[in-house]
Amino acid sequence: MRHPDAQALRRLNFIPFPEELVQVKREFMAYARKQGLDPGEIVLDFLSPPQISEAASYDGFPGRYPHWRFGMAFDQLDKSRSWGLSTIYEMVVNNQPAYAYLLEGSTPVVVRMVMAHVMGHCDFFRHNAFFLGTNRNMLNEMANHAARVKRYQNRHGFERVERFLDTCLSLENLVDPNLLFWRAREKEPSGLSAEEAKKRDEPRFSSTYLTSYYRTAKTPATPGKERKAEPESPPLKAFPERPLRGVLDFLVDQAPLEDWERDILEIVREEAYYFLPQRLTKIMNEGWAVFWHTRIMTAKGLRPSDLVEYSDENSKIIAAWPGRLNPYRLGYFLFEDIRDRWDKGRHGPEWETCQDRAKRERWDTRERHGMEKVFEVRSAFDDAQFLDAFLTPEFVLKSRLFTFRLNPRQGAYVLESREFRKVKSTLLAHLTNGGEPILEVVDANHANRSELLLRHLHDGVDLKVGEARQTLHALHHVWRRPVNLQTVFQGQPKTYTFDGSRDTEQ
Repeated sequence: MRHPDAQALRRLNFIPFPEELVQVKREFMAYARKQGLDPGEIVLDFLSPPQISEAASYDGFPGRYPHWRFGMAFDQLDKSRSWGLSTIYEMVVNNQPAYAYLLEGSTPVVVRMVMAHVMGHCDFFRHNAFFLGTNRNMLNEMANHAARVKRYQNRHGFERVERFLDTCLSLENLVDPNLLFWRAREKEPSGLSAEEAKKRDEPRFSSTYLTSYYRTAKTPATPGKERKAEPESPPLKAFPERPLRGVLDFLVDQAPLEDWERDILEIVREEAYYFLPQRLTKIMNEGWAVFWHTRIMTAKGLRPSDLVEYSDENSKIIAAWPGRLNPYRLGYFLFEDIRDRWDKGRHGPEWETCQDRAKRERWDTRERHGMEKVFEVRSAFDDAQFLDAFLTPEFVLKSRLFTFRLNPRQGAYVLESREFRKVKSTLLAHLTNGGEPILEVVDANHANRSELLLRHLHDGVDLKVGEARQTLHALHHVWRRPVNLQTVFQGQPKTYTFDGSRDTEQ
């Protein structure tokens, strides 16, 4: 089967999928469905090593608009591959049907393992709550975005459009994860009348709302004439009426942009919301894929002669990475821990209050609800919620998790703590909102001068001032008026401002 955007991707020269692997795919899919997975339709194709690096540099969508960051990503990925530092075995595209690009030249054992891994990803895409509102026709949508951007580049000049696109891309993380569920609701049949649906979907603020807030200096009175007293106007409502976390959504609706600029900003927003669930569920998604490729391979994918190679390749996937967290390892072992705990009844008030270590080690109520529980968890959580709900002191100890810090005297990183609360709080700080600071729009008419005021929801981690200033510069490029950001820095309230010519703080 060919890609729906075949013309844009013809240069990739897909390698025909062997018939014997088509049969393996059928056997794996039948077993996966029998175990409760629902991967949907999957199209598998082989790509050569440089081609899979190209696909990965475009986030799996080689038909995207032209931009320098994709070339930079390809250069990094292909050098890393050619120098033997990393290997991309597969790329999975969340679409309907799903598309998976497999690495040409992989051994038969690795190919079968990757096929099983892909099925876990596809099931996760279809059933995790954070993915329910994503566009399942994104391959064609990306090609449509590319055509629109190219049209603007031809009409307004390549460099001008690229500069504005640079600005928009620097703001793509300022989206609201909660709106993923709003988008999912919009895809469902509402059961409402046309009038009720129209009222429900009315925008939260209109595009002309700011005009009533704009005030100029008083006009001087005409000589010889006295100005009549103006009736007292009612107090102005705040705009927006409540803080909005979706900064990018607000800018699409409210920023004073030309039509082509607004369309590009909307393209960036749509793609940001498509990729957001993947950013929020990296640990769960990879852990779920490993959880299932191990089961499918041991049940259907291995001959006795394959066991050593499979064990070696699988151990590379779940090995601890020096200096950083391996999401495959953490996600897989935490899913296995949940299955084991709910099989043995190691949860609930009685388990939590038991202080007898020997009794806890022997604890087994033969509940056997482990698989039912992991499917439930797969459907309802993101990474931060996953770790917050299921990370336990026993798991942290068994997994040898710890925090580390830079020792200025030694000029090296040293172990800081193995204490459960410290490990958990550090992990959650890096995972909440995908590890990005949370900003919200507070006032679009700050100081009654149409200035934009944003607030940083401080969670104990200070902003990086340099990056915060760059964000203000990008926001000013879109808002066209001074932009202010309230935060806390080193324990003191701070307001950073950029007025288009200089940065100030107070």
